[in-house]
This record gives sequence, C-alpha cells and structure tokens, in this order.
Amino acid sequence: MSGKRKPSPEADTTNPPQKKLSRPTTTPQPRKNTAVYVTNLPRDVTVAEIDSVFSRFGLIAEDLATGEKRIKLYTEDDGKTLKGDALVVYFKSESVSLAVDMLDETEFRLGKQSTGEKIHVQPADMNYKVEKEPQPVQQRSAREKRELQQRAQKMNNKLAAWDDEELELIEEQQRQNNALAKRFSKVVILKHVFTLKELEEDITAALDIKEDIREGCEEIGPVTSVILYDLERDGVMSVRFQKEEDAKECVRRMDGRFFSGRRLEAALYDGLARYKKSGKKSGATDEDGEKEEEERLKKFGEWLESGAADAEDEGEWHDD
Repeated sequence: MSGKRKPSPEADTTNPPQKKLSRPTTTPQPRKNTAVYVTNLPRDVTVAEIDSVFSRFGLIAEDLATGEKRIKLYTEDDGKTLKGDALVVYFKSESVSLAVDMLDETEFRLGKQSTGEKIHVQPADMNYKVEKEPQPVQQRSAREKRELQQRAQKMNNKLAAWDDEELELIEEQQRQNNALAKRFSKVVILKHVFTLKELEEDITAALDIKEDIREGCEEIGPVTSVILYDLERDGVMSVRFQKEEDAKECVRRMDGRFFSGRRLEAALYDGLARYKKSGKKSGATDEDGEKEEEERLKKFGEWLESGAADAEDEGEWHDD
C-alpha cells in the first residue's frame, strides 16, 4: 500500500472552488389595466353596439387567434340571458380613464329605444386577463403561424396610429364636445318634419307646422322657441325647452314617431351642426327663433289679401 496521500481540498490552490453567482433581483413592473367593466347596459345590447361606442376612446384589443374584438357580454346563470354587464379590453391603459370619464353615468341609447337608465363604467378588475386571454396552443401549422403573425402585425400598425399625442387630442376634443352638448342640452333637433315642396306649394305651411310641433312638444314641457329651417332638404326643426329633462323626454317620444306620414328623427343638438334658414344666418343656436323672416311675412300678408286661402291641412301626430 502506497504511503502517498491525496491532497486535501484545502491544499488545492490550482483550481479554487468557484462561487455560485446569484441572479440579479429585478422588481417586476406593475401590470397596467387596459380594460373597463360596464354595467346597466340594455339587455339586448350587441357587441357591435359596444364596439361603436367604446372604440371612440381607444383601440379595442383583438384576439389574435380569432380576430374578434375583446368584448365580452356576461349572461345570467342560464348562460343565455344577458345581464347587462360587459368587459371591454383596450390596447392602451390611457383609454381606460378616457372611457370612464366620458361614458360613466351616461345613457347608452338616447332615442326611441332609450329607457332613461344610465350605464356605469369603471376600470376592470385585473383578474380579467386570466379568464379572457386565450390558452396557448401546443401545435400550430405553418399556415396558422403565418396568419397569427399577420394579425399581430396588423394590430401593431393600428396601435401605432393611437399614440399618446393623439389620445390627448381625442380627450380634449371629447371634453369640448361634452361642453357643447351641455350648453345645448335643452335643444332638440327634429328631422323629416316637412318637405321643401310642401313649403313651396303652401306659404302657410311653415306657420302651421311650427304651431303643430310647438303644441306637441308643450305636452312634454314648457318650450321657449321653435325654429324651422326652410332651406334644409331633411325637413329640420329645432325645439328649445326650459328644462334639460324635457328635452330628453322629447327625444324619447318623438324619435321614430310619424308626423304627416313621415317618420321623425329626434336627437339632442350636438352644438356642431349648422342648419340653413332663409333670411337669417345658419345655425341652430338662435335664441330668437320666434321671429319670422320678413320675406315670408310679406308673402303671407299678400296671400291673405288675395283671398285665396284654402282649407288648412294640419299635420297629424301618431305613433307607428
């Protein structure tokens, strides 16, 4: 047996033991919320309706696997009846605050289908991604991979258009629009009330129509002015109420209602559209809508003196 001894680890100076390097610790960045949760929606709401309303405030995300918008409508326990709740997922977190500011406590529909109820919009619970994001697919064909890449590129191109500067501009524009809408929240625009041919054939038609509209609207609430825009092919009139609530009620009652055989369109004035009227500047913002054009009054006086008045044919209100 050899008397040689193996060197001890302490004696090995040629290859000193290497220290195990620890990975640098990084603090995970908090995940930004990009979704809103909406409640009190109409029970017959559709994904297309929600897309139309909420896409005004940002780019709505799409499922890369299906290409469908990431909008989920929640149902009751039976799995069929809608609850009136929805989840909308945006691409950018900035869209969340914008949608909440602009849509919370507003009516989703205003018009014939309006119920008068307001929707509630709030940032969604962050746990939504666990449920909503598609599960990874283990195997995909080369064609499927190409399609996913193309969809991803398409969405990246869309996203590039919604930069921070544009979002700020959109937000500012929406605030201005809201200010205008509040300013003219007592003004209702009615369309298809008359035809230009009707006004040309009977110079008293404008007066009769204004009186009929005023009487119909005063059944809802006090009216301060009624303006007929006799140069508009769509038969446009504006009605200003004393109260904002009466204006909204007018829209609910009149939108879709028939007047002299024509289906009316009713909406609150947005403060942006300008309507043409003979003898005065265009615009639906005139406070003195009771004043008739001098030219029309002159013609009306001549008509009375001629004794050619025929029996009046008043407009008739009725529902569909």
